[in-house]
Amino acid sequence: MMLAFPRNLNQRDLELALILSSKLGHVECVECFVSSGVNLEIEDNNGNTPLHLGVQSNNADVVKLLLQANCKVNNRGSGKFTPLHVAAKLGHDTCMTYLIQHGANVNLRDSGGNTPLILATKYGNYTAMKQLIEAGCNLDITDKEGLTALHYASHKARGVNILLNAGANPNVKDGDNITPLIMAASEGFDEVVKSLVRAKCDVNIANSSVHKTALHILAGKGHWDCINDLVFAGADVNLYDDFMHTPLFYAVRNNRYEVIKLLLRANCMVDTFQCSQNVPPEACPARLALSKGLIDVVKLFILTGYDRHHLKEGLQDQELRRHIDNATDIEHWLEHAYGVMTLKQSCRKWIRHHLGRSFYHDLDELPIPKVMKDFLFMKEIDEQH
Repeated sequence: MMLAFPRNLNQRDLELALILSSKLGHVECVECFVSSGVNLEIEDNNGNTPLHLGVQSNNADVVKLLLQANCKVNNRGSGKFTPLHVAAKLGHDTCMTYLIQHGANVNLRDSGGNTPLILATKYGNYTAMKQLIEAGCNLDITDKEGLTALHYASHKARGVNILLNAGANPNVKDGDNITPLIMAASEGFDEVVKSLVRAKCDVNIANSSVHKTALHILAGKGHWDCINDLVFAGADVNLYDDFMHTPLFYAVRNNRYEVIKLLLRANCMVDTFQCSQNVPPEACPARLALSKGLIDVVKLFILTGYDRHHLKEGLQDQELRRHIDNATDIEHWLEHAYGVMTLKQSCRKWIRHHLGRSFYHDLDELPIPKVMKDFLFMKEIDEQH
């Protein structure tokens, strides 16, 4: 009807009508405006074109019609969003298909540096993620925070395997040296950690703020299952953060008994099987266990020979000693602590040292009886507690 009386309408009225029709999904009206030569790149008050609005309202037929009429597919709207950004954020998959088919740039960034892939990942739109990946988008572009799609996937535990299977870099770091692994560890997402480890990520990268690795973080949280994966992947259990704390310190501080056992088994380096000389007393895991009265942890330290020097010093400290004196069998354990290491124990210590960080991997390959393997693996610590 509007087009039947063109003298009664000015160009701006027609453009506003096109904007409204695109938003509401009135396909026949849009078709009339297109055939009448109305400007398809007209913008509303927010800078959005009819194509933006059609995608935003998920009116796929309108989107298809506008694209067939050769409207500009990569126009920038509010927040420097292209129509593809809108489709990715909202998960409007059919609209996204049409946009990609008509040459939408899959790697453009909005005002925040977000690519369509980053937005699809942030909002958990898996189909959109797959469409963008199939269209050949760059998986490792960072936003203004230095974060990739994999960072966001790891932070929310969604879409991680989609990105990893497509070849996303698991070792990309943001401005604070935070990797997807550190993000997943901070959130306590075990399965994400496992996926990143399977993708051969570097498990020893530390953040730049306090130099904590994923192992430091997870040890404090008590996530022993995925810690086991980290250790198998070569995580250094002896790394110090800026507070001179090892992963073992955090496990002791939060009384994560299963993690403590695992870390003691994995701590195979003789020359670092005790605190460094520059570590302050309050950062020593052995002294911490004594001060907290963690009898079972103290027993594990005695049994495995962990930091015998500091342990003996702590046992001579009356203030620390009083926390464990009420234990019924403590005298037996103290005799063990003050005693000389047996030849068998010394051999175990040096075999573990010789195998180094590959201890977990190589133990099964040694041509020795199972009982000896169990001894080397410190199976006796499972009998404690």
